[in-house]
Amino acid sequence: MDCEKATRPAFQRELTRGNYRRLMKRLGGGVLFVKVATGEILDGNPSFFRMFGHSKDFLLRFRFRDLFPVEMLDKIETGLKGKSRLLSEIPCRKGDGTNFYADLQIVRFQSYKERLIQVIFTNVTERKVLRDRLRENLEEKEKLAEAQSELVINLDPQGKILSANRSAFEALGYGKGSLIGREPASLFPPDKEKEILEVLTRAFAGETVRGFDTEFVGKNGQHRNVRLDLVPIAAPDSKTSKRVILLGYDATKENKLVHELTVAKEEVEELYNELRDAYQELKETQDELVHQEKLAATGELAAAVAHEIRNPLSIINMSVQYIHGKLGPENVLREFTEAIIEKVDRVDRITKELINYGRPRELALRMVDIQRVLDSVLRLAAARARSQRVETHRIFSRYLPQVKVDVERMDEVFSNLITNALDAMPEGGHLTVVVKEAPDQKRVLVEIVNTGKGISPRVREQLFAPFFTTKPAGTGLGLAICQRIVSEHHGSIAVETKISGPNKGTRFIVTLPIASAEKEPSLAKTADEPLLTPKAV
Repeated sequence: MDCEKATRPAFQRELTRGNYRRLMKRLGGGVLFVKVATGEILDGNPSFFRMFGHSKDFLLRFRFRDLFPVEMLDKIETGLKGKSRLLSEIPCRKGDGTNFYADLQIVRFQSYKERLIQVIFTNVTERKVLRDRLRENLEEKEKLAEAQSELVINLDPQGKILSANRSAFEALGYGKGSLIGREPASLFPPDKEKEILEVLTRAFAGETVRGFDTEFVGKNGQHRNVRLDLVPIAAPDSKTSKRVILLGYDATKENKLVHELTVAKEEVEELYNELRDAYQELKETQDELVHQEKLAATGELAAAVAHEIRNPLSIINMSVQYIHGKLGPENVLREFTEAIIEKVDRVDRITKELINYGRPRELALRMVDIQRVLDSVLRLAAARARSQRVETHRIFSRYLPQVKVDVERMDEVFSNLITNALDAMPEGGHLTVVVKEAPDQKRVLVEIVNTGKGISPRVREQLFAPFFTTKPAGTGLGLAICQRIVSEHHGSIAVETKISGPNKGTRFIVTLPIASAEKEPSLAKTADEPLLTPKAV
């Protein structure tokens, strides 16, 4: 029930658009909207409720299948599943217990994240009664046809017009003398001749053809949309020859209104999509602002705490250094003072990182070749890489646009990423640094790839969160600071990882905007180590 209450008002709000509801009221037939998943009746136009003889509140308590006799449910289910767009002469239950017959035109569409069905009911009880009585007595059929509002045209066994009712004469603009004896194909546009002959052949072969949508062309050349039923009738003077009755429903006005209704529906859907996209964009912006505010507050608190710690920490450090210097080389207490000094140094390093994170300093931007910055970082990491049996590969671009960065800060970013890559390969592996221009020629991409064990999904989700770390001696601020520095340069940092398979490992991708479109030969070394291309991660 909660889902029903939430869906129905939202759908009814969609119908409140003036143009849409006006078209609903003007439509001659009944219009009904049904939810595909449950079969619930969501709404309908006034003609629908009058057709069934119930109030709107009463009918909205029922499901779509409750409107029909049990023997028709299989046929109705087929229509709802989209296997049939038009169901002809379906018996429906009225409020007084009697049945009437209707043609059902089914249209499926999407609205408010719900799959819906629009059903247009056209009351064809009069046509149904006429057809049944025509089957009993041909002469009586022709007399009854004269009084019907629908078009009735009787074809003789030779396929020519034998008779027609008043509605047919008025719709086509022909007099009785000029219509009788004509070929029926002359009443249709030339481009429809082939399909008209096809359905006439089927009807004269004994097949009842229903719901055939086409056009009549009147004497004055005016086109009228019609929906035809072709009913074969055995001729009284022959057991093999047949007559065919054409029963036509003039759908010109209704088709125009249905088209306008469809256009209005598309406008509503387009408006909904625009509002949904705008809401999503606003939500993402709000989430980002909240995240940035949290980071700022956390950083300022951390910086304040670190500042307060550093003063007494300096006193402790100097005191322990003094005591350590007074102890002789063989004094057993030196082991304890050395441990204190080591831990004090670690605390001092942590407080420096906290201050850097909480109070980022102003950038000193200048135009540089980013490959020269990476060269410097890789030279410093070369000794550790060799000691761990890690092969280092540079894949640099000879012609690369310059970027505008704070060299010292970007050195910090690349040093952190390369250190993390070496930490991931204690038993050896491949470290590959790729620098290239993005396809849009507006950004430079720096990829730092390692063949370590990869990062699990749980860890990856929190990788850039402050104070999150998987290292026993880590502070959890390294990648958070890297992300902040890159963001201050209007760039981005992303990670791709794979924890199994032949290509497992991790790739960090740093993106920086190009400062100028002018490209110059890079001065960075591109061959001081082999330009090997290990398997991509």
